Parts: sequence; C-alpha cells; structure tokens
Amino acid sequence: MRRVLTKAEAIRLIIWIAAVLIIISIFPLRLWKYSYVTRESNDTPAEVLEMDDRYTVIHSFIPIYSHLEAVDIHIRNVDPWTWMDVRLLDGMGNVIIMDSRTFEEGAYSVPMTFRADFNRDLVPGVMYNIEISTGIMSEAPDGASGYCELGLSPVSETGQETPVLQLSKRNRMDMSLERVEGVRLNTDFDYTLPLGKKLSLILIAAVFSAAFFVTQLIRTLEKRFGLLKSLTTLTSAARAVLCPLTIILSVGAFLECIVLHRFSVHLDDILIYASGIIIFDIWAFRIMFRKRRDMNGSGEIVRKNSWVTADVVFIVAAAFAIHHGVQYLNGVTDASHFASMRNMLIFCGIALISTFFAGGFTPAPGVRLNLPYAVFTGGFLLLWCIFRNGRIYPLLFTGLLVLFSYRAMCWSRRQYFLRNVSLSLLLNFAAGIVYCLIHRPYLSFTLSRYPFTFASATEASVYLALVFAAAGALEMSSEGVLKTVFRLLLGISGSYLLFTCSRTGILTAFLVLIVMILYMNRGKGGKAAISLASMLLTVILCFPVVFTAQRTIPALTRLPVEIAYEQFPDEILRGDRKDSMWYITFGRFVQVFLEKMAAVQEFSTDLDAIDVVSSDLGYIPQDLSDVSNGRLYIYSLYASGLTPEGHEKMGITTMDGNYIYHAHNIYLQAMWDYGIIIGALFAAWVLVTLIRAFKCAGRSGEGALFMLGAACVFVTAGMFEWISDPCNPVCLVFIQAIAPLFADER
Repeated sequence: MRRVLTKAEAIRLIIWIAAVLIIISIFPLRLWKYSYVTRESNDTPAEVLEMDDRYTVIHSFIPIYSHLEAVDIHIRNVDPWTWMDVRLLDGMGNVIIMDSRTFEEGAYSVPMTFRADFNRDLVPGVMYNIEISTGIMSEAPDGASGYCELGLSPVSETGQETPVLQLSKRNRMDMSLERVEGVRLNTDFDYTLPLGKKLSLILIAAVFSAAFFVTQLIRTLEKRFGLLKSLTTLTSAARAVLCPLTIILSVGAFLECIVLHRFSVHLDDILIYASGIIIFDIWAFRIMFRKRRDMNGSGEIVRKNSWVTADVVFIVAAAFAIHHGVQYLNGVTDASHFASMRNMLIFCGIALISTFFAGGFTPAPGVRLNLPYAVFTGGFLLLWCIFRNGRIYPLLFTGLLVLFSYRAMCWSRRQYFLRNVSLSLLLNFAAGIVYCLIHRPYLSFTLSRYPFTFASATEASVYLALVFAAAGALEMSSEGVLKTVFRLLLGISGSYLLFTCSRTGILTAFLVLIVMILYMNRGKGGKAAISLASMLLTVILCFPVVFTAQRTIPALTRLPVEIAYEQFPDEILRGDRKDSMWYITFGRFVQVFLEKMAAVQEFSTDLDAIDVVSSDLGYIPQDLSDVSNGRLYIYSLYASGLTPEGHEKMGITTMDGNYIYHAHNIYLQAMWDYGIIIGALFAAWVLVTLIRAFKCAGRSGEGALFMLGAACVFVTAGMFEWISDPCNPVCLVFIQAIAPLFADER
C-alpha cells in the first residue's frame, strides 16, 4: 500500500476501478433496469363501460414479459365517495395481489389514471385476469352512487402488445356475465425488464471506451505537457477518493435516517441508525488513516501465502459449490434438488481438478497415511454404504471425503489446503452479503428471524456459525491488514448470526470461538480472556452497522426476491414506503431475540399473531414452556421407533397426522435411517474425528485452526439440526476441512 506512483497513474487507476464497478453493476449484478409500457391508452376511447357496486369488470390478458410492475387503468369519470379495488388473478381465479383506492370529494380530477401497483413475476404466454370492483365508501353521505366509467378502446386487427382474450362485465347479484365484444379496457401495462444482452454489451462497451479515452487523455497530458507528474502513494490516492465518498454517504444516511426519519420515527431505531453510521465512519477513517507502521509487512504477509492459479481456481470453484448447496436447501421440488446437487458436484470436481496443477497422483514428499484413523473411517464408510437403505447420501459423503482426502495428501501445496477451504467459505459469505443488501429486506413481522440467503433461519445460523469459525481461525493466525479484514468478517458474520435469533447457531458459534481461543492460547488464561473479549466486542460494534445497512439498503434498491417458503407482504413487494411497518424495527428484534434465546414473553404484543414463522418447527404442537422449541418432542418420537435395520423414510408421522421431515439431530437421524448399529458407528466416527482434529489443528499448514472449528460446528450443531447431508453447505465444508486428517507428516 506504500507503492509510489504519479498522480496521473493514480487517476487512471481510479478511473479503471470505477469503470469495472459500473460494468459489474450492469452484469452480472444486472442492477440496471428499464420499463417497457404497452401504449394502449387512448384519450378518446371508442366506448364507455358503465359500472357501479352491482358489477365487476374482468379483463383477461397474456403478459409479454415476466415482470409486471403496474397496470394503468384510464377512468373517464367517477363519482365522489367511491372506492375501487383492482385484483390480479391467475388463470384459476386465485387472487395474486390487490390494489385499492378511494375517491373522496375534491381529491381527484377526471379523466384520470388509476395506477395499480403489482410488482409481480408472471409467466409470459399464460392467461391472467384483472378484476375491477367498485362501491360506496362506508362514510359516504346520502345520495352517493359508487358509479364510475371506464374507457374502452377498439381491439387492433393487427394484434395487441398484450393480447386480449376476454372483456366481460359480471353482475355480482346473479353472477351472470355480459361479454363486451371488439373492445378492450383503456389500459397501459408497465413491465420492468433488466437490460438485454445487446443493450448490456453496448453499455459495457461504452463504459470501457469512455474509460480508455479518458485514461489516454490523461496519459497524453502527462507525457506531452508534463501535467500530473508529481508523485503520490497508492494509500494517498485511495484516501483522496474514499474520504469524500465516505463523507457524502454518511451525510446522506444521517439526513435520511436521523433528520428526515425516512426509515423510522421510533427513537430506538433512530439511535441504532445513528450509532451504525458513527461506528462505520470510525472504522472507515481508522482504516484509511492508520499509521504506516501498522501497514509494514502487509505485502510480505501476502507474498508469504504464495498465491498461484490453482489456489484461486480451488477457492472460486469451492465457493460456487457452497452456493449450489444453499440452493439445494432452498429447493422445493425434486428437479430443483437434482439440479443443485449436479451443479454442486460439478464445481467440487473443478476444485479437485485444480489440485492437479501442482501435484500428482502420489502422496507429497514427507506425507504418509494415518492407518488407524483411515482404517476406522474406511470400515465405517463401507458399512454405511452397504446398509444405506437405498439412500444416496452415504455414497456422496464417502465419495467426496475420499477424493478431497486423497488430493489433500497428493497436492504439493497441501499446506494451503485448509486456508483455501476457509477462504472459499468467506468468499461465498461475502457474495451473500452483496446479494442480501440488494435483494433481501429484513422484514419485521413475517420474517423477523433473518435467514440470510437460506429458506430457514436455523439452517442460516449453522452456516453463519461456520463462517464465524472460519473468520476467527484466520484472524487468530494472521497479521497486519489481513488480521483486520478477517476481524471485520468475524464481526459481520456474528451480526448476521444474531439476526437469526437461533440458539443453535449462536451457542454453537460462541462455544467454537472459546474452543479455538483456548487452543491457540494454551496455558495463557489472561491472553485468552482478552482475545475472547476483543472478538465479542467486534461483533457488538459491527451489529449497529450491519443492522442499519440491512434495514435501509434493500428499502432503497426495492428489488426484493422471494424464497419459496416465505410470505412477503404486498407493502414490501410493491410499495415505496421506507418506513413501512413490515420492515424490521430494533424493538421488534429485541423482542424476538429475547423470546427465542431466553423464552421471555413479557414483551409480546398483539402483532405476534402476524408472525407466521414464530417457530421453525411450526408443524408440531407448540408449548411456550418448552425451551427446546419442540425438539424434545421430536426426539422422543424418533427414539421410540428405532430399529436395528433402520427405515426407508427419514420422516415420521405423528398420531394427529402431522409429518415431521427429519429428527433435527444427525446422530438420532442416522440411527433412524440406517439402524442403531450404523448410527452408533456414525456417532463414534464423529467423536473420533473431533479428537483427531484437536491433535492435528496445530500442524496442518495455513488455516489449520479452521479444521478444529469446522469439526466443533458439525459436532455441536448436529445435536439440534440435520446437517449430515453432503449437499448441505455446512457438511460439504466439513468434509473438506477434515480431509487433511488422513495424512501425517513424517
């Protein structure tokens, strides 16, 4: 960071960095969108369709693009004290979304346009219906009619942008349909589209050309006219750009959140926003203006890690494999599960192939197989595959473990194997943060337990506990700038972990952190206590920053993406109110956190009835006094049905007909699936693996401490959640992390 360069070189570097960021926003992030409106409006419609509180108008259409932002319905006349509802229905008549408006006296002028905000993904080529109803407001004075006139336009003989299939008027009294032939509602359909390939390529080329032209102009000014030749450092150049940018962003955030109350009027929210902005500024300026002696040795640390192409390929491919593991958990159909599993295995294969770039087919010099552990593991895996009861999980687990272990022994860069595994997980986490800040609003009532990129908050918490362990392991073994980077990732992952309000993930992460710190500071109790306090303080300081960002940025981007299991309120999907009650509040977070972590019910409100995900085990009888959140009930059901031969189905049906999909415990699930003997062997193998990880964590190369952290996460979280599926990202990373256990250094 102390490299000396001319001001012209610094400006050119900044321009190219800005150009790359703009290009990334075009593709692959695809943040740039545009609207396409079917121009069907006509100021002088051919006819007028009269309607009142006795009639409903049905307008059928076929969307031509996938995302319908809004429909503008042109109204010729409407009487005061009238309400109008516009519903979007699928082909089966089910209501997808509804928008409403009231026309009070003096609050409108005709002719006018009713804009029905839908913001929904539709299927092009499939028929949908728009249903329009009207009536008299309850507070209307005597004599109000609830009458309005809708404009009709003739159907074009050459075809419509939005093909009309039917326009009818239904009498709500006797449900009879009156077909209106030859015309369509006077409407405009507003679609939102991401930039197409051609337009994206044109813009990317334009940005690249502009950057090239400006940088060449600066080069000419430098060489021919001697301008901008004075020297500066890379640190000073970065500081010159980042300082004003940070100030502008902070002032804008302060005005929006604190002065104008755009996101909340509650005092606790305003205080958490203010503290988040202040802490962010302190961290940012501390990093930018840190003393030079703190930067010394940073380049040496990077060089010491000896990066090569094989490392980069391994890290990126493994990160994509984790991504498809997440998609596997979020899938709702067998086809989606198969596609995610296939893609995960493909990227695991790419990661394994990369190890052949620097290593052959025989163990690296000085490496030998640890026979006791290998024999015990091989025997267990063999029995597991034989008595698998038709399941594919044992085969996948065995195949991945054998392949990764074999390559960990033969790769000449095996001392960096665990470092690369850790960095692949952190790379996936960093990409998840970007995705969440753009697409994932932190909802207050329908999803107050934040699931990150997962469909389940508990699955997200175990993943975040593993990320927490990876960041902590690398932080404890790094120096200088890298130590600061990993410390920040630890604080951010810990903050998102708190959002999940999951005892499983939070307690697992805390236990793993203690284990790793005690391992690194054996015999140094005081130093271990200071290290633990420092890391926990980092999480506490990062929390307001992460909370503020995750609450406000998705409300600004307004690009929410639903997960199949979620129920999003309409206000989030199509509204633009940044202070909507459906967004999280700090008070609501504290309430849910206390309820989940300590079973505190004193803070409950009437709004709790809206929280449709108050339990991640909502399909079982709920008992508020059960601190296990229903797991003890599940454990008793599974334990009572254990057999020596196991079961074909992993789920169990209760006496009242409810189906429980798994035991929420990897050891009990293994006994249920494969029989008591194989299940007991599985538990014994996990315990032996943990013990061996303790012995090898200090002598397995860079990032070796993560081996211990991953084993602790798997052992601990496995007591409360089913994570032994190799398609689960936690299990996949665990398989890679324990791969070096099969080898010993001579």
